[in-house]
Amino acid sequence: MSHRLPIPQRKPPRQGQQGFSLFETLVAFAILAMVLTVSLSVFANSASRQSGRLHALHAAEFALSVSEEYRLTAPAMAEQGQAANGWAWRMAQTPVAPDGRTELTPLMDLIELEITVFHVNRSADVHRFTTIVARRRS
Repeated sequence: MSHRLPIPQRKPPRQGQQGFSLFETLVAFAILAMVLTVSLSVFANSASRQSGRLHALHAAEFALSVSEEYRLTAPAMAEQGQAANGWAWRMAQTPVAPDGRTELTPLMDLIELEITVFHVNRSADVHRFTTIVARRRS
């Protein structure tokens, strides 16, 4: 003879017990709020870092344009100034002696150019770039 265990039968819900209780709903909303808070925090931090990277890229592009303008127009170019788009620059020039004499030595000067750029709206965020520029002797 085999013994069968009785299978518990689910009681049909009584009138008024269908759905979720208020407590279960509040717990679900609290969990959802925590998940959204963490995910929005991560998103906001990533957007802030991306904004900083984009600002640094714009600063590098502006510094490159300043160095090209210096290469083409020096010594007539001012050592500091501000562009119409809000970027400002300062330059420091240092003559550089080549390692040895070349055939271009009588024709060209090597200048180490340090360019400091910043945007007037973010003047605390300063970027410095250094490059060597070959310039015709005047």
